[in-house]
Amino acid sequence: MTLQKILQFAEEDLARVEAEIQHQLHSEVELIYEIGRYLLCSGGKRIRPIVLLLAARLAGYTGDRRFPLSAMIEFMHTATLLHDDVIDHSHLRRGYPTVNSRWGNALSILVGDFLYAKAMALVVADGDPTILGEITRVTMRMTEGQVLETLKIGDLGLTEAEYFTIVRQKTAALFGACCVIGGVLGGLPKAKTERLRRFGLSFGSAFQLVDDTLDFVGKEQLLGKPVGGDLREGKVTLPLIVTLKNAIPAEAELVSRFMHGPAKSVEDLQHIINLIQKYHGVEYALQEAGRYVQQAKQELQAFADCPVYDLMLELTDFIVQREV
Repeated sequence: MTLQKILQFAEEDLARVEAEIQHQLHSEVELIYEIGRYLLCSGGKRIRPIVLLLAARLAGYTGDRRFPLSAMIEFMHTATLLHDDVIDHSHLRRGYPTVNSRWGNALSILVGDFLYAKAMALVVADGDPTILGEITRVTMRMTEGQVLETLKIGDLGLTEAEYFTIVRQKTAALFGACCVIGGVLGGLPKAKTERLRRFGLSFGSAFQLVDDTLDFVGKEQLLGKPVGGDLREGKVTLPLIVTLKNAIPAEAELVSRFMHGPAKSVEDLQHIINLIQKYHGVEYALQEAGRYVQQAKQELQAFADCPVYDLMLELTDFIVQREV
């Protein structure tokens, strides 16, 4: 099943989420709405709201609370993108100029703060202390993950364990929260809600691993940003970690010069991508992604009698097959 088919299944629910996003974006400061709409309407896949909506259905919930909470999750995610692009000095996202490249770093940070505040307002308005506690904890985890990643920029000694800590905190934790919210909405027992959380953590880890491989093997026109962007920004991801473990000293020196030097030529970038292919860095990362997918599917087995069980399996398979 393609993402398009999954989107068709959730079409009505996603339309309600989109309406909530547009409604909540309004501000007395017109530029906030303009910037928020620019980023939120520039082609995002809405994977996180989809996961929340499907998790709620797994838990047997089809009420209206899931729509503002899905918008809340998308606001949180979008806020991180705004801040990430400032930190990474990015110029393109989804094929469009980044907010910081169009309006500057200050406005990008401030609108990100506005979206975080909107997200918190939505979760407070929902009124469930369990969901509020989950979101506040996840916000801290995500921030810690971003700080760790920033501290490790250019660190060629980054270990696999450190890499996976960053992945869990910066990316997987929010997917876990989506699933917890679905379980809470459906009134699931704590043990089953925790199974949903573990599904989300494994799903999110696989999602990030695939993202990190696409930086080396993706198609630029599909990614909407240059291939090799992580390398240019000094980010050390699993394909590079594996490559550096196996590289001879001269090859490791080439990587170090590229990561730490002022000039980052296309030729040197291609040499490093060739090294990653030589040492099967992408294949290794995809194997790890596949392992997380299997873990995610194991957690889903507790919901095998639910109507959307097969759809969740399809979505889980999609994340390792996607090209963008």
